[in-house]
Amino acid sequence: MAANFTKAPGSYACIRIVFICNVLTSLGVSALLGPFGLESREQAMDGAILLEKISQQILETHSLTQVTDKDLADYLGVKVTTISQYKRRNLTPLLVARLIRQSAVAHERRIVEESLRIIVEQFPISISVTNRAGNYRIFSISGEHTKPYYKGLKKELESSNGIYIFYDSRGKAIYAGKAKKQNLWKEINDVLNKKRAVQTIYNVYHPLNSEYTPSSEKRRNISKSPIYIGDYASYFSAYAIAENFIDKLEAYLIRAFPNDLTNIKMENI
Repeated sequence: MAANFTKAPGSYACIRIVFICNVLTSLGVSALLGPFGLESREQAMDGAILLEKISQQILETHSLTQVTDKDLADYLGVKVTTISQYKRRNLTPLLVARLIRQSAVAHERRIVEESLRIIVEQFPISISVTNRAGNYRIFSISGEHTKPYYKGLKKELESSNGIYIFYDSRGKAIYAGKAKKQNLWKEINDVLNKKRAVQTIYNVYHPLNSEYTPSSEKRRNISKSPIYIGDYASYFSAYAIAENFIDKLEAYLIRAFPNDLTNIKMENI
């Protein structure tokens, strides 16, 4: 399994620059070239020693047992073949400066990629009842839903935090929420069963425990009553979001569509 070098979102790519600068200092290189401050263009260092030192720092920082060439390449933002080449040559200050820049760029890219990840979008909701209380669930994993896709999706939702959106049958967003304290699977299904005053429809009450008699069926009152999100949500989307971004991203979503969503609380950012 490849090592995961992404720090918690909010870290800056300059951490990588400081990290490698410390390595260079420990090797007797006092400064960096050009914009990084390298004093001598003639000063070069053994590539194998530099990469070994970086590997040692990675081991200590990330509590790993070993660092492969692929791990090192991923960390520095270069190809594995480049690592092999660097191990067999002296590195000029210019190459070291480029290596620092590539590492910073690779780190920034990983932060972006791992801070927001699509789990599923516009997925059809197949309401199932889970217990005697009649609680809704977005889909069951029995019957036709025993297919691998459903099981895999449920597992991914259970292992992720982030934000989600419900849509009606026309594909219009009706509710946006977040799952920060509990996983997306539990949060989405909990909200699906919430009866909220802001969600109402006019309907007629029918005495289902009484027999239906056409000749005695009378006109009944049409009254407004609250309904569950599960009564009219047809699709949902879910996104895995880094914890530090969940609150703000949910707030932005709600504020971006204040006339479409049924969320009661309008977040201030």
